[in-house]
Amino acid sequence: MNDSRLNVSRALNHMQSQGLIELKRGRIAIPMLEKLVTEWG
Repeated sequence: MNDSRLNVSRALNHMQSQGLIELKRGRIAIPMLEKLVTEWG
């Protein structure tokens, strides 16, 4: 990704706050892939 761990973590947390992903211990769940692609694609 050529980005720092901190920036990746911030982006993931932002996506989680928008309800696009669910961060679980050791995995990332994407309940509505279509919404994620529309928002971040």
